[in-house]
Amino acid sequence: EHCESNKPMVNPMYKNCYFVSVKRCKQVSIASDHGFDYLAMKRLLSIGSLAPDFTLVDDSGRVVTLHEFRGKSPVLLVFYVMNATLVDDVNFAIAGQLEKIFEFNIDILGLNPGGMSNHRSFRAKHDLPFRLLVDKGKKVASLYGAGGLLVKRTVYGIDPLGRIAYAARGMPSPDEIIAALSTT
Repeated sequence: EHCESNKPMVNPMYKNCYFVSVKRCKQVSIASDHGFDYLAMKRLLSIGSLAPDFTLVDDSGRVVTLHEFRGKSPVLLVFYVMNATLVDDVNFAIAGQLEKIFEFNIDILGLNPGGMSNHRSFRAKHDLPFRLLVDKGKKVASLYGAGGLLVKRTVYGIDPLGRIAYAARGMPSPDEIIAALSTT
């Protein structure tokens, strides 16, 4: 009911902050007296648009740029909150189908703001067959509409031409991802 009225609602968890509904609750943000948007729900980038380029360091200290994949292979970008949630993503959505994804020569890159040593030990502990990138300050997550107070679980499929072929929140089915990336 308060969504329809668009009246600010006081949030007791954040001092001097209030919820503001936008477009009848399809998007909700928390604003503060300081003008900072804590949990802005950002739109996914459009299918067919050029994926924003970035340069980050992976868990082994190697510099990775998105454009290094252009003309070679599709890339799956997986934005996730923290390393423990990535295990859930892999276990529930991708487990048993990683080979299928790799059959289509799709490179997977996990991105979150965790540090290099944290990523390295996490990757080794769970024997992950893909690299984890350090997105310090969540700058790349913000470019891709996955930023905010916490990184939003978001998946992008980038085709070999550097265009977005797939975009979704949550844990999409690997078949859905493969279908979008194998038609490019």
